[in-house]
Amino acid sequence: HAAAKKGTALGKELGSAQKSANARYFKSTASAIEDLKNGAISVSDAFGAYNKAFAPNRTPVDWLSVDTDNVVRYIADPLSGQPATVGLFREMLTGIRFNQRPENLRKMDKDMPVLIISGEKDPVGDMMKGVVRTRDAFQSAGMKDVTLISYAGLRHEILNEKAQQQTVYDDIWGWLKKYC
Repeated sequence: HAAAKKGTALGKELGSAQKSANARYFKSTASAIEDLKNGAISVSDAFGAYNKAFAPNRTPVDWLSVDTDNVVRYIADPLSGQPATVGLFREMLTGIRFNQRPENLRKMDKDMPVLIISGEKDPVGDMMKGVVRTRDAFQSAGMKDVTLISYAGLRHEILNEKAQQQTVYDDIWGWLKKYC
């Protein structure tokens, strides 16, 4: 009985820690929306921060891909790299905030399988910390089948990284075949 009580206490402690982490994340996301609205953060500062982890930088978008050809193609593409608007960030951060609210997570179909994929060096996913938080939040909400696949060394553009592109597509296909 002592071991069971310890396990229950640990479970409650971990659940409490997860709720606390989700609350901090929710507050920081809400704060970021307000900062963007009030001009406390510029839009270029928001994406520019992603590149810091990859200094010295060759381009302002090195954070996108390990593959320098991908970065060059992105920069050359007239449909890419348009100035991001405050509206883009407002919508994106509002969506993130919505998806982090436990009451919204509890409304999800618990039997719906979820695949989360990310490059381990993707600053958008906070170098996996945000991705793991998302997986944990889904599991805490009662989702029965949440799969997280991470790719060592990859950044944001995991579908376009030549070195591991086939692996990424094979992983996605393998996951889909389990359910189709």
